[in-house]
Amino acid sequence: MKQNLPEKGDPAFRVRLVANNTEALMNIMLPDSSQVALSPHSSISYKEPFQDGKRSIELKGEAYFEVVKNARMPFVVASYPLSTTVLGTVFSVKSFEKDRQIKVSLFKGVVAVGNADSSRPAVRAPFYLSPGDVLTYDKQNGQVRFISAKSTQPSSNDSEKGGNTSLPDNTMADNNWYMFNNQPLTGVLDQLSLLYNQKISYSAEDLSGLSFIGRIDKTDTLETILQLIGRLNNLQVVKEPNGFLMKKPGN
Repeated sequence: MKQNLPEKGDPAFRVRLVANNTEALMNIMLPDSSQVALSPHSSISYKEPFQDGKRSIELKGEAYFEVVKNARMPFVVASYPLSTTVLGTVFSVKSFEKDRQIKVSLFKGVVAVGNADSSRPAVRAPFYLSPGDVLTYDKQNGQVRFISAKSTQPSSNDSEKGGNTSLPDNTMADNNWYMFNNQPLTGVLDQLSLLYNQKISYSAEDLSGLSFIGRIDKTDTLETILQLIGRLNNLQVVKEPNGFLMKKPGN
């Protein structure tokens, strides 16, 4: 659902609201050609055209962003009380009102996570994330947890084998998430198939040379994860009666 909300006193721009009231991901192209995969029951709003030399987006809920590089116009996602600033990269922000935590995950590039409102700072200084890093912010007590991909490297044996069919090592005692760190995509899909007990079909030739770095939560649906991996690697995700198919477009 898209709405254009007129801004009082300034006819130079409109505030655009896009809400996803469905149960599936909604793909959106922003005015700068950046791509947004908006999760169900989530919304974004932004000024069109962008104002004040930056591409400002306000997010309620969860979205994956693939940002077009523009060194002169930073891309800023406000998920109060935090903001995530990038020049061009692929990342996700999860910030549902009902959830206690805000989560920022980086897949490509570099992002800085700081304060959405300088008059009410949530963090003392910005956190800079590298691919595979995850930052969580507790909205109740203000605690920040930074999880570095460097501390969750796969074993050398896994890298040499080109993936395996065992479950990935869990790095949290509560068993709520799993980390993949630059592992071959064939092995990642095999592991996801085991985690979710669903069939994932693919051609090894289509996935040759591809890898994945990132963290997945057990609350994420398999389709959401596969759509993200597909966007990162220019792969098509086809939902089949008995599972999913990952393939190159046109094959």
